[in-house]
Amino acid sequence: MIEPVNIRRLTAAVVFLLLVASMLACTPGAGGPTVEPTPDYKAIADATYTAGTVTAAAEMGIDLSILPDGTEVDPAVASPIKATLYQDRQATEYVLEPVFGGSVVEWTNPPCGPTSVAPGGLKMTWTHAHPPCDATTDHSDVTITVLLRFNPDPVIRYAHCDYQGAHTGTGKPCVWGQ
Repeated sequence: MIEPVNIRRLTAAVVFLLLVASMLACTPGAGGPTVEPTPDYKAIADATYTAGTVTAAAEMGIDLSILPDGTEVDPAVASPIKATLYQDRQATEYVLEPVFGGSVVEWTNPPCGPTSVAPGGLKMTWTHAHPPCDATTDHSDVTITVLLRFNPDPVIRYAHCDYQGAHTGTGKPCVWGQ
């Protein structure tokens, strides 16, 4: 029986080979019109997820550098920020999970009130007492952002995740690029 890890690697390798074969089919000078292939970004992202980690994807030759800035990051690689408002403490906890192969570089500081980041960087708490913060309950004018770094050799890629406000909920998908 083939182990699940080997099946994932085999699947990712097949997807990668299919991408390479499709690019070779459009090689200039092969006769007929020259067509520049458009990379299948979703297939590359899916293959990255199938490989298990961004580092494993790079080891298999999946080139993360061709994912253009603004492409959504698979939630299994970096999930959207999840926020929980604690009204009694006038504080919101922002949590990022899971993060495969990446590390948190920094969280943005909101315009008022103190913040604290838990060890490992996957959780930040913002205390937004009134004052010094405006006397709103959702702080919808504030965007919380976390910058992530993925370091599979030889490419270093960044992704960022945003959350609007201080209410309980889930943010937008993370995206590649700064």
